[in-house]
Amino acid sequence: WDELCWFRYSPEPPYLIYGVVSPRGQISRTVPIDIPRPVLMHDFAVTDQHVIFFDSPAVIDPASAATGAPLVRWEPEHGTRIGVMSRDGEHDRVRWFPVENRYAMHFMNAYNDGDSIVIDYVHRPSFELDTAAGIEQGPALHRSVVDLGRGIVSDEMLDTTPVDMPRIDDRRAGLKYRYGYVAAVTHGDGRPNGVGFDTLIRYDLQSNAVVQHRFKDGVIVGEPQFVARPGSTTEGDGWILALTYNVVHDRSNLVIIDAEDFAAQPVASVELPRRVPAGLHGTWLPAR
Repeated sequence: WDELCWFRYSPEPPYLIYGVVSPRGQISRTVPIDIPRPVLMHDFAVTDQHVIFFDSPAVIDPASAATGAPLVRWEPEHGTRIGVMSRDGEHDRVRWFPVENRYAMHFMNAYNDGDSIVIDYVHRPSFELDTAAGIEQGPALHRSVVDLGRGIVSDEMLDTTPVDMPRIDDRRAGLKYRYGYVAAVTHGDGRPNGVGFDTLIRYDLQSNAVVQHRFKDGVIVGEPQFVARPGSTTEGDGWILALTYNVVHDRSNLVIIDAEDFAAQPVASVELPRRVPAGLHGTWLPAR
């Protein structure tokens, strides 16, 4: 498609807007989407044919926040639904599918499979933030399949390990894919020294194999980012780059992992001149 898809949510109407930026950097499409209340919609999914929104009852209330109450409240009585809209620019109608309550902070990928849409994302039963622990509770990799013909949604939990920050080989964005990468918690209660992600995981969604790259106690890791090997067109042929933080020594490193030898020691680790805060998103692009 060679275009940039984007969305915007707002505490004031219209609460949700979908848009497209053309290859020339111009906004070529803007679609207000009618939802009944302002909600925290942190991410969305895109296939080569559709865009997908999760309308969950994480309701934004600026007036309440002004009094010192939380800005976002989980109001389960409003329910959750999955919205599907065509990318072809000719049909702005969103088709909504009611589902059990859930919250999707981050999507891994989505793709069309015949008359269905497969959506892989980090599933939470509700929007809850445990600030003391520093990580939201209960996030796990989940798959929802929207059957457009029958008008139903089926759900599958792909793994029970607490994970977040899902990434893929971006060349497969919106298309059927094999590998997904996440940051995970695996040590004891999942938080070494009470601080966060301690493991990276590679999911092989074709063979269902799960490979862990575990870090030492006291080392937390951020979002995994895939960098393709120059000249290669094979999915997963490249490296995973991630930022780590050593809690004991107060040092940050950039680690580089062979994506095809995922459990092995990093092929390189670069100590950074200053600490980098954990949890930030990013993308590595080739120098031009």
